[in-house]
Amino acid sequence: MARRKRRSRSRRVSNFRSSGFRTKRRRKTSTGGMLATVAGGFSYGAGRQYLSNWLTPFTARVPFGRYADNLVLGTVSWLAALGKIPFLNQLPFSRKVGMAGLMMESAFVGMDVTSGLMSNTNNNNSGNGSGLF
Repeated sequence: MARRKRRSRSRRVSNFRSSGFRTKRRRKTSTGGMLATVAGGFSYGAGRQYLSNWLTPFTARVPFGRYADNLVLGTVSWLAALGKIPFLNQLPFSRKVGMAGLMMESAFVGMDVTSGLMSNTNNNNSGNGSGLF
């Protein structure tokens, strides 16, 4: 009788059967918790301007006006958080940086949109172009 090849415990998938359906549960590995999240935000904030300058040719093609930079950087952060960027997905810390960048960029877009709406309601007839777009 041939012996089965044993897998490591972190990749093992357990099947549980309760109330007539099967669920799969995977083991989670911790990558540092809150300290890793803070370090990811720090890393993204430190490299944001460099990344923004590097992505300027792509940003110029996006037709969203003053939100284009935040949308392009948010998309790159989203792809990094999913692990879809080649060579970058080999680093386990890159997903934390991507999640931090996605949160920061969504906060920036929300801040820009609300400030645009507030300036549009406060200065209705000013004619200085301060509106949503």
